[in-house]
Amino acid sequence: MVICLTVPNRGAGHRRDIDGLRAVAVSGVILDHAGVPGFSAGFSGVDIFFVISGFLIGGIVLKALAEGRFSFREFYARRARRILPALFVMILVTLPFALTMMIPRELRHYGGGAFATIIFLSNVWFLKRIDYFNPEAASDPLLHTWSLAVEEQFYLVLPILLILLWRWQRLRAQIGTVLVIVSAASFLLAVFSPPEQTMDRFYLSHTRAWELLSGVLAAMAYQRAQTLTGRVRGGLAAAGLLLTLASITVIPDPSGWPGVWTLIPVVGASLVLLFGDQASAARRLLSLPPMVWLGAISYSAYLWHQPILGFLAISDNDLGGPLQTAAFLCATLALAYTSWRFIEQPFRHQKLPPRFAQWMMAGMAVAIATFAVAAHVSNGFPQRLPEKLQVMVGSDLDKQLGYRNCIGARRSFEKIQPEKACVLGAGEPASIAIWGDSHAAVLGGPLAARLATHGLSVRMLTMAGCSPVLQWIHTKKPEYVICQDHNRRMYDYLLKDTDIKVVILHAYWNDGIQRNDYDNGIGDRKSDAGHVINLGDDEDEPDEVRYSHLAESLQTEVQTLKAAGKQVIVVGPVPEPGFNVLDRLAKQYWTDGRLQQPLTIPAKAALDYAAPARRILMGAASKTGAIWIDPAPLFCSEGGDCALTTTDKSLYFDDNHLAIIGVERLVPQLEQAILGALAP
Repeated sequence: MVICLTVPNRGAGHRRDIDGLRAVAVSGVILDHAGVPGFSAGFSGVDIFFVISGFLIGGIVLKALAEGRFSFREFYARRARRILPALFVMILVTLPFALTMMIPRELRHYGGGAFATIIFLSNVWFLKRIDYFNPEAASDPLLHTWSLAVEEQFYLVLPILLILLWRWQRLRAQIGTVLVIVSAASFLLAVFSPPEQTMDRFYLSHTRAWELLSGVLAAMAYQRAQTLTGRVRGGLAAAGLLLTLASITVIPDPSGWPGVWTLIPVVGASLVLLFGDQASAARRLLSLPPMVWLGAISYSAYLWHQPILGFLAISDNDLGGPLQTAAFLCATLALAYTSWRFIEQPFRHQKLPPRFAQWMMAGMAVAIATFAVAAHVSNGFPQRLPEKLQVMVGSDLDKQLGYRNCIGARRSFEKIQPEKACVLGAGEPASIAIWGDSHAAVLGGPLAARLATHGLSVRMLTMAGCSPVLQWIHTKKPEYVICQDHNRRMYDYLLKDTDIKVVILHAYWNDGIQRNDYDNGIGDRKSDAGHVINLGDDEDEPDEVRYSHLAESLQTEVQTLKAAGKQVIVVGPVPEPGFNVLDRLAKQYWTDGRLQQPLTIPAKAALDYAAPARRILMGAASKTGAIWIDPAPLFCSEGGDCALTTTDKSLYFDDNHLAIIGVERLVPQLEQAILGALAP
């Protein structure tokens, strides 16, 4: 490990303690993502990076403005040489792995993410697709690029803002005040953003700007900080270091991040940057050769750790023990050093002919963009799979009109207006309404197609993640608070609309009612990471008490609808596979070269897991005279198995939603119930 002990020579004016601070930040992120105990808050390392970037970039721009030599061309050229080559190489190296290891859906997503990354909009891309703290996020090789997008967006805006303020003579002396106001506004947006925008504030620049601006303000205050005594400055630097170390180890619940707790890494990093350059314990610790070395390669280490973890997850491998974790860390450091030595350094310090370097970066960008667009447009090159498998995994989402086009998204600022909601089938007026979440939405297209032959239409009152229970409270995902308002408006509309004669209630009942983990009986286990329905604020309420409250609420709801002249159809829970069926089919062929037919799970496992929901819903239907439809017998044989596929089609398009062919098993019963309810 001679190389590892060789500290890069960064020049006389370079602050080695900043390299050490980078080492703290990247260590937190990598150890957190690797699942190392004690570093579950390591994601805050990104916040430390933001402060460092703001400090360095803000200092560069302000110094250049003061000396009258700022150049946009030079500034962005330096940023490009610093960031793009290593980033582009990382993406290009991962492309062959993506082609050989990813199923079509994953490759399509990867292509979109790669394109978004090279245009620095990956934070927006991932916002629309994945919760950063969802366990499934670990399998995305490019998820970590969201932070690079935030930084690049900051680099685009900051110089323009500072130049405008600098050239406006009356504001030049007030630059610090303006930045404080902007920073405070950004912080308040982060802290007080609505619960349904939890991921918006995590990914987007407007709620992250205050962290980068904290670094800029630290750069502006740096000279004034030199007036303090060495002992005071050393104490403040030590306090800052302790805060940064605490931030990657002991921060509690990350669900409100960034927020008030984010002040810990931000303030800590700012203190180190302001006061860590003088002789002190903090400086000596951060300037140790291993810390400086790791800090020097931290950018490449950050780039490479996530692809390694992502492709391990895709191949159904994980870091199951200390040896695997150690191997992962060694591989990350080896790739990071190689990237730093042979890519970062030559481009950054212009050791390559300028024109050659420019053409090389442009060529890499074009190659990535070409692949990314092709992967996305082709739906992930399904031609890599045999024809039979292509048919099975070719998702029918494009045909799922109710799901694709008629479902509300919680992230949307526009609320669903029930009177303007989708009508599928024979046209207005609609006499049937489907009220529920995404599980209800998938019923819409196939059911409406059948009902259109009878001259009937369906109005889609569906919102993703919102079960049709009036008083429910999500105890695990605060962003779901919007469901209460949505459900109340849908309910009030149904009571008033005289055209609606039949109301269908359906949802992902298992996820809302069950709080236990799901073992599907064939080795797959789904942790209870969903949203539990509570009718009060007590999330520790005993299950039986919660079930009783839920049953009473549903009964009241159904009785009121029936009193308003509506017939109510309650559709029970769909048997839950416990894994993504399409992914399993593709990966099965990918690894074994064969297809398991038919794909099933034990009926006992599925029915036992759904038992609480079925009991509550059947009871509510029985006591109110509502029509009860149980999907389970349509998929599961008594004492046998539940079918997940036919010989040539999948009944599901993911791990819990029915595909069109699955919904079509339900349609005859729904059709019969609806026609019976509408009969004179």
